[in-house]
Amino acid sequence: MPISLFSEIRGKFMCQQTDEIVWSSCLEGNQDAFEELYKRYYALLYNYGKKIVFDADFVKDCLQNFFIKLIQNHETLSRSSSVKGYMLKAFRNTLYNALKSKDERNDSLLFSSDEILSIIETEDNSDFSSDFSDNCTTIRKAFCLLSARQQEILYLYYVLEFSHSEIAEAMNINYQSSKNLLFRSLSKLKKSYLDLKNSPSKITETNTLVEISPHWDNEYCHYHLEIAK
Repeated sequence: MPISLFSEIRGKFMCQQTDEIVWSSCLEGNQDAFEELYKRYYALLYNYGKKIVFDADFVKDCLQNFFIKLIQNHETLSRSSSVKGYMLKAFRNTLYNALKSKDERNDSLLFSSDEILSIIETEDNSDFSSDFSDNCTTIRKAFCLLSARQQEILYLYYVLEFSHSEIAEAMNINYQSSKNLLFRSLSKLKKSYLDLKNSPSKITETNTLVEISPHWDNEYCHYHLEIAK
């Protein structure tokens, strides 16, 4: 059998495996497994990295180094019940370490509010009426008032659709803490939104504190999300 055909068959076999099986193969130094891991997680990690630092080339360089180090250090990697969470946490650490030398770490992560605009929308809550889409500026400002971790968990849960187990792994917290943080973050977002909406003067006051980031994406602006249960 030609080598190229054999490699193609191995690649197809690997793409049919679960994350856990692919990761276990990576721990053994399987090159096909690393290629599959790269295909599955490059886009997710790149988009996440762009939320931390806006320099696309810097993020790409960090990603390249991240995967190279995974391959080189595969013998020291550990098993994980959440490969997605593990990859996100490990890449975040890679980015932060790289940023330390540049003194450019952004501790106020500005995840796109456009991606999460509809998470405070709920059918049985009269506070959030059908004119929600007309209040984008207000919700963006309310979103900016959240802490970095509050922005992050909303992004992970609603946009990336991480489970609480995956969030716990990614953010280095336990399962219950993930649920608690999500609840508090959503509650604060709702409260800030209503406070700003009911007090127009506060919106003006926050103009000096919060500026809408020009780096916000619009790719998820029509992405409808359900309220956290």
